[in-house]
Amino acid sequence: MKQASRTEAGSLTEYCAGCGDEKVTPIAKIASIKLSNTNCVYSGNVKHPKAVVTDENGKALKKGTDFEIEYNGTCQNVGKYSATITFIGKYKGTAKRYFNIIPKASAIKTVKEYTNKLAVTVKQRAKQTSGYQIKIAAKKSFADAKNFYIKDPVETKKVITGLKSDTTYYVKVRTYTKITVSGKEKKLYSAWSDAVECTTK
Repeated sequence: MKQASRTEAGSLTEYCAGCGDEKVTPIAKIASIKLSNTNCVYSGNVKHPKAVVTDENGKALKKGTDFEIEYNGTCQNVGKYSATITFIGKYKGTAKRYFNIIPKASAIKTVKEYTNKLAVTVKQRAKQTSGYQIKIAAKKSFADAKNFYIKDPVETKKVITGLKSDTTYYVKVRTYTKITVSGKEKKLYSAWSDAVECTTK
C-alpha cells in the first residue's frame, strides 16, 4: 500500500491468490485539515475542538481509523493551544492546528446620559479576564468609533467625556485577557456585546 498524504495520492494494491489478478484502488490525497472551532468560549471546562479532515473528493476522514489527534496543555483556561493531527492507516504525515479559548463576553448594563459625557456600566466578568474594551460611535456602523478601556476586571464603570451634547451615540463592549505567546504579550478578546443606543444631554 502506498499511503496518501497532503501532497500526493496513494493506492491500495490487492492480489487474488487464486487467479493472480491485481486490483489497484486509488487513495485520494488529503485536501483540508481544520478544527471545528478555533475560538472556544471559556467555561471552566476542557475544550477539545474536533478535527475536520477531508480528502480531495470531499470525503470525510475518520478519527481512530484515518487519524489521531492530541492537544497540548490543559485546554481549560483562556489562552492559545494547539492540536496535532497524526495520520494513520491509509494516510501518513502530521499537521498542527491552533485554537483559542477566549474570555466570556460582557454586556452593557446601564448608560447614564449627561451633558457631553456618558457613564457606562458593564457586566462584570472578573474570572479569566484582564479588562474591558468599550467602543463608542456616533454612527450605527461604528465607522467613526473610539475605544476606551477598563484595565481592571473588577471595575465595571467608565465615564466617557468630551462628547457632543444632544447627540446619539452607540456603545458596545467586549472583554479581553492578556496572555503570553512565544515571550510576547497579546490580548485575546471575547465577542462584542449588542450595541446600546443613548443620547447625551
